[in-house]
Parts: sequence; C-alpha cells; structure tokens
Amino acid sequence: MNRIKYLIAVAALLAINACSKDSSHPTAPTAPAGTYIYVGGSVVLSSGASQGIYFRNSIGNIVAAANARIDTVQNSSWVNAMAVLDSIVYMAANSPGYWKGDSFIAVNGASSVQYLALSNNTIALAGMNNTFGLAYWVNGNQTDLMNTFNRTVYPNEGSVVYGFSGMALSGNEVAISGSYNFMDEPIPGATTADTSTLPGLYETLWVNGNIQILYHDYWNVDVAYTSTVGVAFSGNDIYVAAQMTSDSGTKNSGGYFKNGSWNSINNGAFWPNSLYASGTDVYIAGYTYTFPPYSNFKAAYWKNGDLTPVDGIATKAITTVGSDLYVLGIDDNGNYVVWKNGTVIETLGSASTLNLGCIAIGN
Repeated sequence: MNRIKYLIAVAALLAINACSKDSSHPTAPTAPAGTYIYVGGSVVLSSGASQGIYFRNSIGNIVAAANARIDTVQNSSWVNAMAVLDSIVYMAANSPGYWKGDSFIAVNGASSVQYLALSNNTIALAGMNNTFGLAYWVNGNQTDLMNTFNRTVYPNEGSVVYGFSGMALSGNEVAISGSYNFMDEPIPGATTADTSTLPGLYETLWVNGNIQILYHDYWNVDVAYTSTVGVAFSGNDIYVAAQMTSDSGTKNSGGYFKNGSWNSINNGAFWPNSLYASGTDVYIAGYTYTFPPYSNFKAAYWKNGDLTPVDGIATKAITTVGSDLYVLGIDDNGNYVVWKNGTVIETLGSASTLNLGCIAIGN
C-alpha cells in the first residue's frame, strides 16, 4: 500500500497546479496569422481558486517561450479538452457552454461542459446538467445518464461519486469514458465472492447512453488508483485508456481496454495520461516506471502496440497533423514542452507553476 501511495505522490507532482494570470476572456494573440499550437490547462490564482488557461503560438514563429500568448478563459477553472473542426479550435473548459475560437457558445441545460468531440456537422458535449448530474448533448439535444447507475444494488441516494474522462464520435456513435464510486454498504447478504455488490470504483464506458462496466476495483477506493483517462474510436474498435489496481490492491497497472478487453502496457508499469486516435493510429501518452519500488519514471507514449521513450518525465497529450506528431509533456528539467517529431519546439514553463493536459493544432 505504501508503494501505491508513493506512486500517487509522484503522479500528483506531475500534475501540480499553478499560479498566476488573471484576465478576461480569450483575445487574439499578437503572433503572425497562420497555424497555431494550442495548449490548455489550469493555473491557481493568488486567492487559491483555479483558473482555466490556454497557450497559443504560431507554428511558423516559434523561437522562444515568449512567443506563446497565454490567456485565461472566462468563468472557467480548467480547460479540459480541445478539438478541431474546419481548422477552428473548440475548447471545453468547465463552463456552461463551450468555446469556438474566441466565441463562447452557451449550452441549454448545462452547468459544466467538460469534454467535446466534433465530426462533420455534429458537435457532441459531455459534462454536468443543471442539477449537476452526468449528461451529454449532441447538437444541443440533451441525454441524462444518472439513471444508468445500478441503484438497485446501491439504493442510497448521494452515495455515488462520478465523473467523465473523455469523449469520442464515430458516425452516429457517441462514446464517453468515465468512472463512478459507490461508498455505501452493499445489499444485505452480499459477500466478498459476489464482487458485483461490493462498494468501490467502477471504470465505465457509455455508448449512445448505454453503460458498460469495464472494471470494478474493490481493493482500493481511490480514484487516483483506478480511473479511465480517455476514449477514442479507431475503425470499428473502441479504445479506453485506464489505470487500475491489481494483486489485492498492492500494484497499479496501466494500459487500455479494446472493445472491453484489457491490455496492459509495459507489463502494467505504465501510467496513462490521455488517449488520441487518428485513422488507424492510436496513441496513449504517459510514463513508464519500475516496480518494486516505484521509481525510474520516464516519459513515453504508446502507438499501435509499440512503446516509444521520450527525453522527459512524462508525456501528457498528443495530436497529429499529416505526418507530424506533436506531444505535450514535461522534460527532464521539469518544464512543460511541446515536441514535434521528437524535437522540442516550444517551452511553456515550469511544471511547478503550470498544469497542462490538452493540445490541438488550428487557426
């Protein structure tokens, strides 16, 4: 158990929050017009409140970190997700709507939009409805998901903690990854052999509103040990990146579900941070480590079955444009950087003062 707690302490260091800039809604940067790298995340203000931010930098004018324009996002605590449609960058930022370029689009019935996915004329959003329950919207049409939980096993209202971790679109299919945590006692007569009735964490996948339980962790009731981190379609397959506890709660295992079947990465010694797919290529950002004890943390990303090391502490998010691969992560000096095809092209600042987790390329 102490080894698990040590891993979580390191994971927390890799996602440490930040201090600093307070301004209004996003404004156009002063960099030359053209294609930009967008990076989103959060800072912590002097008041202690979190503030959503994003960086925007012209790809054609990257010389130093000073060229990256940083803006806060109005009424946002975190920029969770970015997506691109027709070269326009959309952002979900924990606000009652989403950003399309510099314009904020309110969403009827939403209290917090956390993830989004775009495809042709379809805009799909996932987050919290006006009663703070899980919901998603497709072109403005709302579907509530709170009735998908097994309330017959856990009937006590208010005993569930839940959340989303990602969203993806493929044709008419809408996939959302997440988790929920039942803390109340199971139904009378349940035993440890009947794991479906035990409290604990459930890694979940919703497809068109239908829930699928991917994994139930009844060893450690802690979202840091067991959680999904993203979902993506590749052809007819659905991938969900995740981490889970194993061996009676003494060891963490990182990898992905493919159509519901678990596959570990690096024999489980991998901590996934995000998932990205483009065509038939599937990428998972994260870092490797050795066990026991938890040590030798090394940035890496997984692509189509192959693990590629990176000179850094962790990779956080990935995107591609044509044959170019852009990776957001933390280098060996503890700075957030962007690698393009393996070479650092942008340094954004110290991981001790920034917490960044999404990347996109657009105008």
